[in-house]
Formats: sequence, structure tokens, C-alpha cells
Amino acid sequence: MAERDNRPPRDGSPDEAPERAAQPLVQRAINRSLSDRYASAAGEVGRIIDATYRVFERTGTFDPRMREILAEAGLSTQAFYRHFASKDELLLVVLDDGRHRLTEHLRRRMAKVDPGLPRVRAWIEGVLAQATDTDASSRTRPFVMNVFNLMAQYPDELERSITLLLDLLREALQEAEAEGQLERTPTDGDARSIYHLAFGPMENHVAFGTKPSATEAAELTEFAFRAIGAKTSS
Repeated sequence: MAERDNRPPRDGSPDEAPERAAQPLVQRAINRSLSDRYASAAGEVGRIIDATYRVFERTGTFDPRMREILAEAGLSTQAFYRHFASKDELLLVVLDDGRHRLTEHLRRRMAKVDPGLPRVRAWIEGVLAQATDTDASSRTRPFVMNVFNLMAQYPDELERSITLLLDLLREALQEAEAEGQLERTPTDGDARSIYHLAFGPMENHVAFGTKPSATEAAELTEFAFRAIGAKTSS
């Protein structure tokens, strides 16, 4: 029978690693290392996303060359592939980032008016304003021209980004019902219909470089209010 080896495990051995990692000071060192790497990664990802926006605005194309984006970001190809599997994945991330920015913009806009229908109106006007603002339009146009390509590749991810915008509408519609501004209970389909009702014209304007008029925005809003059974168009 082989003699049992009672010697302590060597430094870094598998037997020692779990016990060592549980030590508070060791865990603090590990967390600090991970935190530093996370901060570095977040900084690089942010630089790549911002660079992509700038290249979009400058070139107006949805298919910029990778070397152009990386030159704008001041990063290497190796740095890019540390964070993204492909350029398509980068474009998806940039689109999602844009949807988050739009969501927060609409949230702030809606918070400035009374609950209910006024917030639905603010949401619609805020979406159409993406075609009115020159900077927003230049950032949005590449996605308008190619969103269906991304949708085919990443349907679940795109649906999640749309849900951010739909949730704002759903909340406003629920407020409208609570305020007695609607003749019926709003449905999830109401929010999605208003989404398409606003995004369709906005995307057309962005694609063709035109701008919606105040009359168009008002007519679209009145149509939406009638469709959801609004008691008032105020």
C-alpha cells in the first residue's frame, strides 16, 4: 500500500486554490484586479461605440470599415476582438445603445407634462423629433437603412430594445386610464401600434432627409388618440 503523502500542497495547487480564494484579503486582491479589468474593458467598449457614432455621422454609411472605427477610437484590432465577436455584433450594440439613449430622452420629455395622454403626445413628438434634429438624424439614418438586416440576425436582442420604448407608452396609457381619459382599457397592442405609427414616419423622414412638420405630428397624435379611445385630445 502506498504511503500517504502528508506534505502540504504546493503553492497554487488545485487543493489549495479554493481555500485561498476564500480568504478575505486574497478575495479583496482578486476583486480589485477584476474591477480594474472591468473598468479598462468598459472604457475601451465606450471608446469603440462613440467612435462608431462619429464615423456614422461623418460617412452616413452603415457599413464603415473596421480600420476607420479603430483609428477613430485609437485602439487596435486586438482590442476590438477582446469585446466583440464581429462588426455586426458591434452594430447591434450601438443600435441598442441608441435605443437606451432615446428611451431616457423620451422619459425626461414625458416627465415634464401631466400624466396620461399628454405623455403619450410627448412620446410621439419625441420620436418624430429624431428626424428633426440634425445630429440625431445622422446617427439614426444608418440603422434605418439596415435595421432589417440586424433584425434577421438578432431578433431577440432587437425586441428587447423595442420593449424599452414600449414600456414608456404602456405606463402612459395606464395613467390615461387611471385619469379617466380613455373610454376603454388600453391593451398591449395599443402601445405597439402607436410605436409603429410614430416610428414609420420618423424612419421615412430620416431615410429621405426630410423633416416632419408640426401639422404632421399633430395629425398623427390625433389619429392615435382616436384609435385608443381617448375622451379628449388635449
